[in-house]
Amino acid sequence: MSLLINGLFAQSLRYAQKKPNGHVWREGAAEREKGSILGSLGGFLMRTDRVPKKYFFKSLIPLKMFLVFFFLPALMFYACSFSNQELLDNKTDIPIRMDGKLDFVRFDDSVAASINIEIADTPKTQTKGLMGRSSLDYKNGMLFVFESLKPQKFLMKNTPISLDIIFVGEKGCVVNIAESATPMSDRIYRSKGPIKYVVEVKAGFVKHFKIDKGICIRWRRLKV
Repeated sequence: MSLLINGLFAQSLRYAQKKPNGHVWREGAAEREKGSILGSLGGFLMRTDRVPKKYFFKSLIPLKMFLVFFFLPALMFYACSFSNQELLDNKTDIPIRMDGKLDFVRFDDSVAASINIEIADTPKTQTKGLMGRSSLDYKNGMLFVFESLKPQKFLMKNTPISLDIIFVGEKGCVVNIAESATPMSDRIYRSKGPIKYVVEVKAGFVKHFKIDKGICIRWRRLKV
């Protein structure tokens, strides 16, 4: 690197010192200071007052080339490193907040499965849902509690994991299920009629625990 910079400044100085007829203004000046980067730079700058302007600006060409080819790759490397780090930060997993417990209950009142739930009961939390979550297991899920009884629709925008979406009616029983919803898609998943709740769990949960129409949920908030 030292030899490269010395060579560039020496070339710049020789270029700047040339007269129109090809003679050098102060022949050998760059060679006498070739041993030091700072010497080459200092000598070049101190002699610019003796060089005609049009040759001075031409003399900057090698220096500009050095700056472009050295600093541009360095800047690109830094930008890529920052972007990669930003992506890693965005992929940091957000654990389920344990707001409560939920049981899936069969006709005979036996429990088919139990999960910890994060409760989404405000427009803001319901809009966000499980967006940005990179993992989920069968022990955890999200319960949406709506203020009014009406049909609901869900999509998987910005949700990187596949989910089973369980639509639950006013009495707490399953109305319909959208299994293995496609991650990061704009496909709309709708309830078949008015509902009061939605439970989102990891894809495969419904088949694994045999959750079907008619099974009901029973949930409770944990005391803070």
